[in-house]
Amino acid sequence: MNKLKQNPVFSALVVLFILLFIGGIAMFFVLKGQVDKEKKAVKSAASQLNMALSLSPAPTQANLEAAEKNVDLLTKALDARVKSTLGAKPNLLKATAPTSGTQMLFQLRAYSKEFAQVASRTVPINVSQAEIEKLEASGKPLPSTTIPADFAFGFSRYIDSGEPPADDDVAQVNQQKEILTYILRKLFNTSPVGIVSVSRSPAEIEALMAPKPTSGRISANSGPSMKADEFRIGTESAKVDGAVETLPFKIVFTGITENLRSFLKQIEEFEIPLVVRSVEVVPVGDNVTKTASTAAKNDPMSIFGAFGVTEDKPEDKPAVDREPIVEDNVSEFTVVLEYITVKLTDKSATSADALNGEEEL
Repeated sequence: MNKLKQNPVFSALVVLFILLFIGGIAMFFVLKGQVDKEKKAVKSAASQLNMALSLSPAPTQANLEAAEKNVDLLTKALDARVKSTLGAKPNLLKATAPTSGTQMLFQLRAYSKEFAQVASRTVPINVSQAEIEKLEASGKPLPSTTIPADFAFGFSRYIDSGEPPADDDVAQVNQQKEILTYILRKLFNTSPVGIVSVSRSPAEIEALMAPKPTSGRISANSGPSMKADEFRIGTESAKVDGAVETLPFKIVFTGITENLRSFLKQIEEFEIPLVVRSVEVVPVGDNVTKTASTAAKNDPMSIFGAFGVTEDKPEDKPAVDREPIVEDNVSEFTVVLEYITVKLTDKSATSADALNGEEEL
């Protein structure tokens, strides 16, 4: 101790070195803890990076730039598609019309043969899988959707007579053929038991579309007459002069509830502007008819409303629990549909800049 007192400088240095040594040891353990912590963080980040790089595509800068470029291209393509469809008919009915009535007649014959073949290949919904397997095992032909002999699917005026439509009427007839093609495909998707009739409104023949006279006789030679597969829609039409034009169609087929439900559900997808105007149901072998209508009379805006079901009954009878409108037995369904075309007036056309000057949807 005396030596330390005699050498204060040396003593101070010894004490300083001891303190530095102790401080160094403390700093070592502190830094070691931080290093271990950073190692864990680096290891976790490396694991996340490896997981990210294993994705397809990997989130690299090059892939990010490629994705942004792809989004821009898709956005431009979508904008172009939207602009191209404004004022145009849906692509489902974009078939180019023939240039002459003779070509149209050939197409109508091919159309009727096509669906006759589809009917022959369609097994009705009420035929069970067990029955199908039994018939196949015995080598017997499978049952198919029934259609009348020489069925023209709505165009008997031209197919049966062999007389082509007038060249001026080709566009109208072709449009009706395309719409009926869409309707029949949806109907055959449901595997109906049979097709009784397919009718269209002969819109290309103005004389047949004029209102029926209320009195007086009509000469048998006064003009063309309605064919069996042609009809004139009644008050349930959504047509509004100068605003809404329609092409009516009537499909009569046999099947069970599921056929009707599935058919109407497909129409409700609204892939084309086609609306159901009325539905009539007649159980096979029964004279009772039940009717469902989509719109109230004299209410053009109701074409965009929900499908409602009504049943006629005396007003003085109390409400009772109703049975389903159709049971799972074979019934005959009559469905009236209309293809809607909205006509823009001059006033609305000037305010509809998005339509690019089109006057007809």
